[in-house]
Amino acid sequence: MGISAVILCAGYGTRLQHDLANDETNFHLKGIPKPLLPLQSKPLIAYWIESFENVTFISEIIIVTNEVHKDL
Repeated sequence: MGISAVILCAGYGTRLQHDLANDETNFHLKGIPKPLLPLQSKPLIAYWIESFENVTFISEIIIVTNEVHKDL
């Protein structure tokens, strides 16, 4: 039996969204949750999940989200 990896994604990113609203270069990222922000060719959370998949003692990955982003 392995252990669970927990990825916390329940924040609302209000500070980041405020900064993006005032940034002409990255304005297109406004409204995207932090874990889904693109890093190179894929969302940031994909890198976290891939790193956990290579650890043999992790049996499951749990992603904690909030009500607003649960369907993403």
